[in-house]
Amino acid sequence: MTTDLVAFIKEYKDKEQAPIIQGLFGNASRENNVLYQKCLPVTEYHLSNLKDTIDIMYKTMVAEHGIGIAANQVGLNLQIFIIESNHEDSEPRYKNLLNVKKQIFINPKIKSASKELTNFWHGCLSAKGQFRGQVATYKSITYESMDENLNKISGKLNGMAAVIFQHEFRHLLSNLYVDYACKLLDTEDLNADLENGNYDDLDDCDSSIPHLLSDYKVGSII
Repeated sequence: MTTDLVAFIKEYKDKEQAPIIQGLFGNASRENNVLYQKCLPVTEYHLSNLKDTIDIMYKTMVAEHGIGIAANQVGLNLQIFIIESNHEDSEPRYKNLLNVKKQIFINPKIKSASKELTNFWHGCLSAKGQFRGQVATYKSITYESMDENLNKISGKLNGMAAVIFQHEFRHLLSNLYVDYACKLLDTEDLNADLENGNYDDLDDCDSSIPHLLSDYKVGSII
């Protein structure tokens, strides 16, 4: 793990993508894996290298057909993530859901959240395999964050945008969605079930489905 953006940029700026860090499952040691460490705040010290860093993160996300990426997924122990579900290289399943424009979040916090929960079958670039897991997230959230120029921003997200935000926010807190999901399905089986109406993404749900951010107090800073 590192916060050395200069070295990161030098290594990956001219390559097609940065490598994706993979999570550990079962009883494997997580001690030195950046995915299981809380990420550190971005400061003015990082500002001059943020644009190139974000560009590398974004091209990596697109190359991997993802709809979101957090900095620790490429080995950087910093509070940065990107979301977008309307780029051409995203997984076909996501094209049937609401488009989410490209958005960058730095040092974010969830300011408030709805009482209503929504269900989604998550995948993850850092949990590669032919499976998806069911977890609940808040149906809508309001957030405070910074943009790539470290200007303060705030807003509200609903539906798919809120789901992706919370998935990536989970990365900054440590752990992966698979640490919370109680049900995993083979991707092909899930897609068939979705087509047949046996499951629905973005359905309202209750607390019987494990919550992705169950250990985060809304309104607090990481």
